[in-house]
Amino acid sequence: MAFSGRKEVDGRIEDENSMNGFPGHTIPEAFRKNEYRFLIVANKYQTGFDEPLLHTLYVDKPLSDVKAVQTLSRLNRAYPSKTDTFILDFVNTVDGIKSAFAPFYKTTILSEETDLDRLNNLQDALDGYQVYSPENVNQFMARFLEGVDREQLDPILNACVETYKQDLDEDEKIDFKVKAKSFVRNYQFMVQIRTFRNTYWESLKTFFTRRLTQRSKSR
Repeated sequence: MAFSGRKEVDGRIEDENSMNGFPGHTIPEAFRKNEYRFLIVANKYQTGFDEPLLHTLYVDKPLSDVKAVQTLSRLNRAYPSKTDTFILDFVNTVDGIKSAFAPFYKTTILSEETDLDRLNNLQDALDGYQVYSPENVNQFMARFLEGVDREQLDPILNACVETYKQDLDEDEKIDFKVKAKSFVRNYQFMVQIRTFRNTYWESLKTFFTRRLTQRSKSR
């Protein structure tokens, strides 16, 4: 944990050194060790902490103005195999975060609130285009879990991409790609905070992320 000064905890005066068991100035180095996976922070490391291993941020205090931008940007560091980040905010509002970022970015894009109804609606809309079938998705997922070579995965994707190219007009193609990416984003967020019994959603997410939408850019 990282905090400035000294605090009374259960009748004892504690600081970083006593609570962590090592000097406070070595926290950045200690965080990189396998035994330390979480860093609990109180008004510290919101700026200048350039640690690429940071992936997930749980926010339980109000953030505003430049502090919001600086704090949330702690996750924005590249690292091998780090393909995404995750922030779960228990306090701040969408409008508040948009206002904080507005002076620094021409466009701030935040998706709407996520719930199961939205995932259901997105799946229904995507299924309705008939670019793929449940059999395509389940067959792909079965082979994917078996760890087969791409040569056994690509024919399934290629057939769906051809359907996408031949059967959809330009507006439909755009809508399909937008909804596919939105489904992946929303599902990846929701699955971090709750358990799903709908295994098909996991299969569909994997199906989309394995370059279905990327391949469809080639016309």
